Amino acid sequence: MEVCQRMLSDEEKEFQDRCRERRRQRIQVRRLASTGSMSSTSRTRKEKLPSVEEGKRIRTAPETSVMHTKTPYFSAYYGEGRGLTLRALAAAPPSESEDPEPVFGSMSVSGRARDMEDAITIQPSLCRPVINRRQPVHFLAVYDGHGGSHVSTLCKEKMHVFIEEELKRVICTSKSESAAGGIRSRQERLKRKQIATVMEGEEEWRRAMVRSFQRMDEMALTTCACGNLGKGCVCPSLELALGGSTAVVAVLTAHHIIVANCGDSRAVLCRGGRAVPLSHDHKPDRPDELQRIQAAGGRVINLDGPRVEGILAMSRAIGDRYLKPVVTAEPEISFTERDPEDECLIIASDGLWDVISSELACEMACECLREGHSDALATIDLNGSPQREEEGIGAMYPTKGLMATALLTRLALGRQSSDNISVIVVCQIMLNDDDDNDLQQKSRECRRVSSTGSKPSTSHTRKENQPGKLPCAVEPVIGCISVAGRAREMEDTVSVRTSLCRPDITRQQPVHFLAVYDGHGGPHAAELCKERMHVFLEEELMRVSGTESKKRKQNDALELEDMWRTAMVRSFLRMDEVALTTCVCGSVDDDCECRSLQVALTGTTAVVAVLTDQHIVVADCGDSRAVLCRGGSAVLVSHNQMPDRPDELRRIEAAGGRIIFQDRPRVEGILAMSRVIGDGYFKPAILTAVPEISFMERDPEDECLILATDGLWDTMSNQLACDMANECLKGGDREALAAIDPNAGPQIEDEGTNGALYPSRGVMAAKLLTRLALGPESFNNISVIVVDLKSS
Repeated sequence: MEVCQRMLSDEEKEFQDRCRERRRQRIQVRRLASTGSMSSTSRTRKEKLPSVEEGKRIRTAPETSVMHTKTPYFSAYYGEGRGLTLRALAAAPPSESEDPEPVFGSMSVSGRARDMEDAITIQPSLCRPVINRRQPVHFLAVYDGHGGSHVSTLCKEKMHVFIEEELKRVICTSKSESAAGGIRSRQERLKRKQIATVMEGEEEWRRAMVRSFQRMDEMALTTCACGNLGKGCVCPSLELALGGSTAVVAVLTAHHIIVANCGDSRAVLCRGGRAVPLSHDHKPDRPDELQRIQAAGGRVINLDGPRVEGILAMSRAIGDRYLKPVVTAEPEISFTERDPEDECLIIASDGLWDVISSELACEMACECLREGHSDALATIDLNGSPQREEEGIGAMYPTKGLMATALLTRLALGRQSSDNISVIVVCQIMLNDDDDNDLQQKSRECRRVSSTGSKPSTSHTRKENQPGKLPCAVEPVIGCISVAGRAREMEDTVSVRTSLCRPDITRQQPVHFLAVYDGHGGPHAAELCKERMHVFLEEELMRVSGTESKKRKQNDALELEDMWRTAMVRSFLRMDEVALTTCVCGSVDDDCECRSLQVALTGTTAVVAVLTDQHIVVADCGDSRAVLCRGGSAVLVSHNQMPDRPDELRRIEAAGGRIIFQDRPRVEGILAMSRVIGDGYFKPAILTAVPEISFMERDPEDECLILATDGLWDTMSNQLACDMANECLKGGDREALAAIDPNAGPQIEDEGTNGALYPSRGVMAAKLLTRLALGPESFNNISVIVVDLKSS
């Protein structure tokens, strides 16, 4: 009995020691996993384990990640019948020259579409094939489904698996070829190997990609949305036949970028500031695609655009059984060598490319990667939709790549994209670690500059305000630009008059005048406003200051706003009188020999802003607009006077006018706004030049003021304009923004600025907004003024 008791004690002790050891190992694994998920610079790496253990990996750490540390690599898994163990992998740590894992960001939102049919996949370090010299291969893909999300979801789950298998198959072929060449001399084998690397490497990649797409297409054609295969499915055949998906797949290696594309999603490489397309949309009306479709017995019918058999707006897709073989799943493949000038790679669905050109996407992404203010971009709410992340990664990298995807997605939503939007931005695709270190160093320097605000400026530097106090008598940093855009004639004008006057109502402090005028029926009225409006306002301010100074001293709080309103209204009415009586030839009333129609049908909108050290006064007449950016939010300072606005509609009808809908609500079917300067045929009853006036106290949270014509606001929301302007004012790359050419239109400068427009952040912000507005939907003149309120 004693012997047996001692044996039991030994077993218990051994069991306890074993339990302690297992517990210690579990704690170590959790620490490694926690460190891996918290470190933004750690590299992930996929290691293959025995197949019996694949489904039993620990879920606390990313499934495919192994920390790059100086200690031996460990892979955590549940051994069969053994509990948790740690096994040291035989593979040595990667060398310093190994290709670093790219830094990327991805985002997928449903946008304004009813259903979410897009899918994205990101698999860093997918495998280490022999064809790539055992270096890691990184996989990225965007799938845009149609007829449901069934096929795009299948592609998300299976495409990378097929590519990995096909790359292994290429590996086997390479080994057999090398074995067959063993009878040759060593020099001949080396020469053969070099030739095979150069001549056959690209072809092997192409074969692997084509076979992967073919296998994916076969699965999509035989797998129903319910998950059953072939005859096992009892769903209506229509559900299987009409579903399909585009696919753009990018594989990154240390020296090449391989892109396979099938459909109208797109991959664009930003190289040296230029947009280099790595894929080409498969549209039915593309000459080579049209010829292929017709050779296969198909037709291209124009129904809301060229469509295969009047159904599908693309000529290649995965799935779409009813349209086979006219619609093929064979991808077009590009094989591109990486270059030190490569900046980023953008992969996106047509929800982005339908509203943003490749060049603009590259400019915006590169600008964000160079000097992007991550705090500002991180607050962007992308239509309330969550960011999509890949399960195999565990967490989306909080990098500049993610900021760039947020910027592009937000811009596409602001440009009224009606489709799902999915974007991947790869922002670290350098050739070696030296480039990686340089970029990280630049990024750290940029973050220090943006956080301290110490970046020097060649013009006006930003003045740091004390809490609750505003500096006075400092001219604001102002930028303005005016371009004809795609309009046939230039009818806009802008006017900037710093330190216009020092009236008594501002305690002799300077008054800064800013105005945007959008003419119609010719530039006559807008040009008159540019020449006269500030003169009239200066005279009215001096008149109000002289006649009501005593009243203002008695009751400052109650009378100040009324005095401003009186001066503004008088100025607009005097301006309207001049516009109604001055012909385009410059003559007045009876001296004019021109036809009266030239005077009667020309007019202009006007939005005028006056800045003092304590207030912002805005007078608006028409559909131009002023927006104040306060604390990151867009505050509407003026309201468009449109004919169908309830109060304006009542006023017009009371005056005997009518609102007739012709392309939009119009006064008497002609004018699309209810208040203007000029337009004598509708005066004085139906239309009026009396402005709506807002009187606001300035606040330390005020960031910038944007005045613009409808050429900007028709293509951009108030909040998007504020986000973009603030991002630029907070430290955007001045050289990159200065290089933006807004449709080759000249900058409009005002004589009151001493012959030169401030080379400031304001100009950069105005250029950025103008460049964004010059999209496919913009057909009007675009005039923008941006005032950096933090500088004054």
